[in-house]
Amino acid sequence: SEAANALTSFELLSEMAVDFSVRHGIDVRDPLAEKHPWYVLMELSSPGDDARTPLETILARAMEEEIVDDAVIAANLSQRNGFWKLRE
Repeated sequence: SEAANALTSFELLSEMAVDFSVRHGIDVRDPLAEKHPWYVLMELSSPGDDARTPLETILARAMEEEIVDDAVIAANLSQRNGFWKLRE
């Protein structure tokens, strides 16, 4: 598969959990424009800077197969940390 051994984190969050975090957390926001029943936080790690390409491939295939409705990829460390605040 595209990610091979690069998958280092995977969290499944319900809409209720995301909504609770957004309403009660400090500086926490929903990264997607619309609400969804389920959210996945997934992180790939790579010794180089090549983790984005396999992630884009996985997401494109999942969207084609209608497994994923929407997605966003962190562009920097600050955005990555913001995504993981949803979980905390």
